[in-house]
Amino acid sequence: MNLHRIRLLRPCSRWRAPFQASGLLLATGAVLALVCAGSAQIPLGTQAENLPRVAFHLPAGDYSIGELIDQAEQACRGRITRPAEFAASGDVLHLQTPLALDEEGWQAVIGTMLWSRGLLLVRHAAQHTFEVLPTPAENAPWIAELAEDCTAADLFGKHPFGPVRVTLPLKESVERTRNLLSSPAALQTRGCEVGGAPGAITVTGLGHDVRHALERVQAALPGLLPAPRPPRAWPRAAGEPVELRRGTYAARELVDLLAHTLHRNVLVGKDGEFLTAPIDVAVTQQVDPLRLEEVVTKLLWEVGIFVVELVPQRDLYQVIAIDEGRRVTGKLLAAPVAVPMAPSELLARQDLVAFISVTLPLQHVTPKEARAVWEELYGVDVRLGLNGRPKQSFCRLPDLQLTGTSFPHAQHMQGLTVELLPMIARLAQLEASAERAK
Repeated sequence: MNLHRIRLLRPCSRWRAPFQASGLLLATGAVLALVCAGSAQIPLGTQAENLPRVAFHLPAGDYSIGELIDQAEQACRGRITRPAEFAASGDVLHLQTPLALDEEGWQAVIGTMLWSRGLLLVRHAAQHTFEVLPTPAENAPWIAELAEDCTAADLFGKHPFGPVRVTLPLKESVERTRNLLSSPAALQTRGCEVGGAPGAITVTGLGHDVRHALERVQAALPGLLPAPRPPRAWPRAAGEPVELRRGTYAARELVDLLAHTLHRNVLVGKDGEFLTAPIDVAVTQQVDPLRLEEVVTKLLWEVGIFVVELVPQRDLYQVIAIDEGRRVTGKLLAAPVAVPMAPSELLARQDLVAFISVTLPLQHVTPKEARAVWEELYGVDVRLGLNGRPKQSFCRLPDLQLTGTSFPHAQHMQGLTVELLPMIARLAQLEASAERAK
């Protein structure tokens, strides 16, 4: 098995030479205030009774994948078996910030990291043990055998990757739903096992595949999935200013700066050489952390580098490379999470490049008018409702594909901000014009 190298960015105590050499300077006090606050997972040393007990704690530093799983065994107080060739792997994990995870959080984070390297963390419930398995190329019998019951909220909230069985109540017929979930449009990876009885249906498969299948058919089955999480309030507190000096930087330096300032760990695959790409910063600028995110993500995007969110609750991200044609050059090693964002924030942060979901209220623009705008900008797939097939998509990877659903008095969309902006801006303009005309 070919295990890829994992790199997470360096901790604040070792973060000096690369930025001094390139001329990058953070405002005095910003590093201590922002970076040394530590991991965004669970505050260390906090004695509040309502916080989950820390079961998994790793200081910043380098760990092999084997060492990481050894630590996870202590957290779960059980055995985690692994492939025989695992010991020979030279994989190294570099933690930028300490990991302090509760008893459930370690499974989400470690499971995501392993999935990103082509591995699965599988739980044997009866034996109270875990096992690391290679991610199968297609459906495998053991997936149904080891599937754990999972609610739709947990499937999308906790983001599990191992085998799951999700039961959903239905107003539609079981047979119609089974056909939709088994269609080529819904299943672009491994197949899911679909069953059920009148009034309910079960979908069994790896967590990523079940999520993907449900997302692909949600426009045709209203109410199938839980309502999108409401976005955080905007504007949000931005924190202390940071100075980004004029000069030329390696892409990795800007990724490091972004991670340190926003308390993030960023996974980089084995093809991480793309982070040596030179990037010019034209002028010295004082920016708060949110504005820094906009500046850096746009600079990275212009050289074909994109940052995607993997575990929102744990500030875990990944960097991928996209070529000039905006196609992914390497495998996206873990499924991204679409971060909820308000339309006002999207329109206010037009330089931000991110993978988001957004719902635009429409009191005066009809679904028919919204569909016309969608078709004009992107094209339309009428088989699954308003499920977009962009005429010119920046990224054609299914996990990042632009999609949209039209509801009475609302338009919900998911995709890259660079693709969503034209649609949201056009609809917002139509809504304002229609409101003024009445």
